[in-house]
Amino acid sequence: PSPSAAPSSSSNKTRNERRAYHAAAVLSDLSTSCLSLASAESPLVPPPTLKSAIDAHLRSLPPRYALNVDSPSEVLVHMRLMSSCRSAPLSCQVHVRQATPPPAPYAKVVTVCCADRRGLLEHVTGLLSTGTGRVLDADVMMSEDGIVLDKFVVAYAGRLRMDRLQTRVNEFLR
Repeated sequence: PSPSAAPSSSSNKTRNERRAYHAAAVLSDLSTSCLSLASAESPLVPPPTLKSAIDAHLRSLPPRYALNVDSPSEVLVHMRLMSSCRSAPLSCQVHVRQATPPPAPYAKVVTVCCADRRGLLEHVTGLLSTGTGRVLDADVMMSEDGIVLDKFVVAYAGRLRMDRLQTRVNEFLR
């Protein structure tokens, strides 16, 4: 066949099967790593309970989540943020950490978690881009039950006021 010919149905099926196998392997490895870490942090919680919570969290987000998360500890932070949002649907949770390696001086990773609302992404990006702030990257996703988990890499020359960000997003949600 010529190089411009469309791939056959069987080659697409094979490629999709390989992708599904790879995604399942990544999810399984991440789940195992998270379980080891969570078991060490919470020795009183039975491992089957932790495993089912971790697996439910990973299944609730798009498959690319497992490929883009930086570490098992970040997964556990995200689980806590999302749990807080589920118990208080009109509240926002914000987590900030140093970007490693920093793509720019003073770069931070800002994770915003809350129930989805129309215009939310635009509102949060606007808040992060005010003053000396610049959004360098964004990874935006939503769980199956409508909880937003947005990660922004932000460069700030001044002080990053997360309390104000959280307050303003909470006002937007109400």
